[in-house]
Amino acid sequence: NVYNIGGIAWQENGQGTQPEFYIDDVSFVNLELPPTATPIPVSGPSLSINVDADRHLISDDIYGINYADEGVAAALDLPVDRRGGNATTRYNWKLDTANRASDWFFENIPSEHSDPSTLPEGSEVNNAIDQNRRTDTKSIITMPMIGWTPKARVRACGFSIAKYGPQKSADPYQGGTDCGNGVRTDDSLVVGNDPTDTSMAIDETFVQEWIGYLVGKYGTAAQGGVAFYSLDNEPMLWNQTHRDVHPEPVSYDELRDRTVQYAAAIKAADPTAATLGPVLWGWNAYFYSALDVASPG
Repeated sequence: NVYNIGGIAWQENGQGTQPEFYIDDVSFVNLELPPTATPIPVSGPSLSINVDADRHLISDDIYGINYADEGVAAALDLPVDRRGGNATTRYNWKLDTANRASDWFFENIPSEHSDPSTLPEGSEVNNAIDQNRRTDTKSIITMPMIGWTPKARVRACGFSIAKYGPQKSADPYQGGTDCGNGVRTDDSLVVGNDPTDTSMAIDETFVQEWIGYLVGKYGTAAQGGVAFYSLDNEPMLWNQTHRDVHPEPVSYDELRDRTVQYAAAIKAADPTAATLGPVLWGWNAYFYSALDVASPG
């Protein structure tokens, strides 16, 4: 039988610079394989499953969507909507501005707002919470733990070409031609950059103040306000995704300490809200940290 092949992808399996190589030709061969042997029947006990045994209700809150469209949320009677992703790690709620990290040239990009002088009223996150309240959907809002946030409501570059030299690519669109990707033309990474080019240092009081504002506007979780606060986004990838401010790989000790520090601040601001974490990129982050991966052996 000939199978339809929709595509082929080659992907690197490491963080280092990969050697250049060329593929001259790819061929597929339809081999006539021998027929599969018919298994010999094996006798055994008869088994039956009682699907009505040990049943219990599960929470509706396990069902959710990231950045749900309002019409879709209403049609689905959506239980939960999440505001997360790489940009939320460095979202400044006072300025409605986020750094897009490695997703887009490590740039600070302000959200659109008709009158920024009224911020944080009318912010992107407020609008999302307002939408969720209209569709009776609970909100998951990401609280940044990385310790840095945009310092101004203007575009700024984590790896300025004017400051750090030529780089392999740059933002081609308006206002971003100086923002490089942090990779030199010889494929080496730009290191030793200044995090304050784009950001200012923060701690748990920054998110505690934010939750205090949200509680004042929407009430506590028990009163119908924000139900869930997520402890950042994929911290075990910070040294890649956010390497302009956190080039060191995260250890379990660092993640534990930040989790305790920020979760305590969140609970102090709204004891009725649920705090979610760790928010990891994949299941294997439970078995080895970013520091473990980066360490020899």
